Amino acid sequence: MIDRDFTALRAVAEESALWRATCAIGSTLQVSWANSRVAVAVSRAAASIAATSNAGRIRAGATTIAWAAAAYGAGLAMAPPYVRPGIPVPVILAMAAIAFIASMSAEGLAKSWQHSWLRANLKVRPHPYRNAP
Repeated sequence: MIDRDFTALRAVAEESALWRATCAIGSTLQVSWANSRVAVAVSRAAASIAATSNAGRIRAGATTIAWAAAAYGAGLAMAPPYVRPGIPVPVILAMAAIAFIASMSAEGLAKSWQHSWLRANLKVRPHPYRNAP
């Protein structure tokens, strides 16, 4: 009974002008994204990241986090006290220190991840769009 009602509701919704306009906008955006410079840049960056070793990815990610934490700390130093967020500075410093240590020991982290208990027991679902035709 409920399935039949939802099927009827879907049929009515698909016949509406709003649904057709939304689908048209979506297909236009999909075509324009495929031909955009941003999409080309993203696909090039994804290809270069995929070609990088696991240690290189760990090092790049950790370095990015360390630089972001340093920039955030510099921004906090320049901001007046009444607009500063509630994250304490020691937390930011700890994040930067952990990221720096991870970037310095990227090879060891990459090797240990291959044999780690967490990786063996992690239930990762496949990405829905990666293997799409």
